[in-house]
Order: sequence, then structure tokens, then C-alpha cells
Amino acid sequence: MDPSQAKFTKEGLNVLHCYSYSTKDFIPAWESSPHILILTSDDDKQVDPKMSNAYQSAYPKNKRHLLEVVHYPGAGHLLEPPYTPHCRSCVNPYLGEDLMWGGTPSDHAAAQEDSWSRIQSFLRTHLS
Repeated sequence: MDPSQAKFTKEGLNVLHCYSYSTKDFIPAWESSPHILILTSDDDKQVDPKMSNAYQSAYPKNKRHLLEVVHYPGAGHLLEPPYTPHCRSCVNPYLGEDLMWGGTPSDHAAAQEDSWSRIQSFLRTHLS
């Protein structure tokens, strides 16, 4: 983590670019062949949405069919169950600063509805 990359905005602290990663940092889940669902909020101000694409690229081609990546444009961090209020930023008591989560209310709400049904379907399919 490089705190010098944090950006203070009128909405709060954006730490999106504070973390660096490489494909060597990824857990090689493909070694045990699990089915994986990755839900990516494209307006996340905490976790770089490009990381899910990098993870997908790191997957061996013969096992990519086990990985499903879904992108939600306009959604922010924390895809929770539907009808959970959208929170674009909130105070972090440890830092004493507002942290940005990102997203717009309508896009985030649509992502929560869609992701919830995808999660349930994924679990029914792969855990039954």
C-alpha cells in the first residue's frame, strides 16, 4: 500500500490507487478447479475493478470456463443484498476520515438486485 497515492476529494478519501498488485499476488484457485463468481463494481473507489480482469487473464485458458466475471458499471464498493441503502462514502473511525465507496444510487441498486439473483443461482447450481 502506498498512502501517498490517496486522493482527498470533497466526498472523502479515494484510496483506489493506493494498492498495487500483480498476477503473482493472486491465489491460484484454478489448481483445485472450483467454480468462481466474481462480481465487479466498476465505480469502486476501494478496489481496482481492473483486478478482476487481471485475475481472469491469469487463469489458465483450459479452466476459464469455471470462472464467471460480471461487471456492474456505475456500482460502488459493497454489493450487498437488494434494498440495502447505497452509501457513496462513510466515515472510517480508525482513520477519522470519510472514505469513498463510489457508485450512483440507481446503478448500485440495479447491481445489488442483479448480483443477488446471480449469487443464489450460482450457489444452487454449484452446491447442490
